[in-house]
Amino acid sequence: MGGVAAMSVAMLAAVQSLRPGQGASPLLRAPGAWAVRARRPPVRAADAAVGAATPAAAGAAPAEYDWRAQWYAVCFEENLPEGAEPLAFAAFGYGLALWRDGSGTLRAVADRCPHRLAKLSEGRVRNGALECLYHGWAFEGGSGKCVSIPQLEEGAAIPSRACVAPYAVTVREGIVFVWLTPGETDLASLPPPPASEDDLDADKSFSVYSFQIDVPYEASFLVENLLDPAHIPVSHDRTPGGGKRENAQPLEMEVYDGSVDRTGFRGRYRNTRASSGGATRAPPGWIDVRFAAPGVIYQRNAGGPIRFGAALHCMPLGASRSRLLFRTYFKGLPRAARLLLALKPLWLRHLNSCKILEQDAGLIASQEDALAASAHGASTGSQYLPLRSADVFVVAHRKWLDLVGASGAGGMPWAVGWDAPAADALHAASPLAARATLAPSLAPAHRAIAEDRYSRHVRHCRATRDALARVRALKRALFALGGAAALAAAALNPAGGSLRAAVGAALALGCALGLRRLERLFFRPFERREQLRLRERPY
Repeated sequence: MGGVAAMSVAMLAAVQSLRPGQGASPLLRAPGAWAVRARRPPVRAADAAVGAATPAAAGAAPAEYDWRAQWYAVCFEENLPEGAEPLAFAAFGYGLALWRDGSGTLRAVADRCPHRLAKLSEGRVRNGALECLYHGWAFEGGSGKCVSIPQLEEGAAIPSRACVAPYAVTVREGIVFVWLTPGETDLASLPPPPASEDDLDADKSFSVYSFQIDVPYEASFLVENLLDPAHIPVSHDRTPGGGKRENAQPLEMEVYDGSVDRTGFRGRYRNTRASSGGATRAPPGWIDVRFAAPGVIYQRNAGGPIRFGAALHCMPLGASRSRLLFRTYFKGLPRAARLLLALKPLWLRHLNSCKILEQDAGLIASQEDALAASAHGASTGSQYLPLRSADVFVVAHRKWLDLVGASGAGGMPWAVGWDAPAADALHAASPLAARATLAPSLAPAHRAIAEDRYSRHVRHCRATRDALARVRALKRALFALGGAAALAAAALNPAGGSLRAAVGAALALGCALGLRRLERLFFRPFERREQLRLRERPY
């Protein structure tokens, strides 16, 4: 991207953090491995290909790792349901239910009633316990024990097997995390915070933007996409918060030697030339990158008047489905830019962020389908053709999957490594296993565009969901007002004000139709061909 001086509302759109030239907040100080001032020599490839450009030797024994003994980001705390409604979510296909008990403490248990296997998340919270709406069995969240069975005979003890597995839950910087090993916890291994709340409160020029969306592909492909700044100017050409096609270029990328271990890896990247319109300026500076296992990506700029950082949390929901919790931090924005940001409603920024993630959805899902349709034993290293000037972080992430065992017993389920043959797991997880006739395709029936924006984002986000409710209410009111004015115009004679009533009816109905068009944006699917039909622009 060009210089950071031209800041606007679009700065806070999703995925904007991945564009070269942004700044990172000096408050983004994660401990230990995130500090990169004393840099190791970078790993470089001998030619344009990058197959051997990152550490983790092929055939090396997997590092000790357990995907269950990790913290995963579930949602932003502000989006938790209120009242008696629990929150249903999944981690690697395992259903969990989340709610607040009588003391306000967050609780999470396996989302399956031991009575007849009904989903507990379809139930309600009563007296702090989660009650199954099938037969009324209720469960305490701390231990998972059943505390009430309405049908139990008087004097009979509740069966010892009437319990559900409890999971540890905590909140850090407004993000709800769950520990996936039942009955255990390790607060010391929480992802490091990129900024402290004290710092945020003390510095009023510090701007934060948070956004959440579900996407129709496996989590390793989401991580791969977020570690890929090279696609931004092409895939998100002329999209607010995206890039410009003419700025696609080779990048200088480094993964620090020896940094790929079970905790993730570190590196940096930058443009090799200035963006369009800035031929006399030097390319923007370095962007520091850290992948913190199992699925957090931190980015920040290395200097400049406007500091910028991002924390991107990738949550594996299930087979071919994952969730992104996206948060950006800005410091040093000009007062005019902060005013513009304050004026634009949060839900409008969210809808634009949805558009950016939707633009990639069909492309990334087709990657997953292509690997699933390939011969058993295939790996990304045998199928991809990566470049040193674009794909260093992508290869490093796939080699990290190799290091922790890819889809082995301890590695990440469903993930495909760089060298590790994990196609069997991907075959089983992919929709192609059941619908092999689809093949890698972007047809309208493709799963990537089968869902709309409401399913992916709106129903999970309170700010956008409330905005939709207001739009619908105002639309109904204007239709009613327009209809009443039209009836009045028909009943009155010209001298009695029928012309004024007709004009009022036209205005009210026109505004109602405009709101109906706005309402559709909350449900909009996305097909790549819609973008391709736009008028070609000279580059």
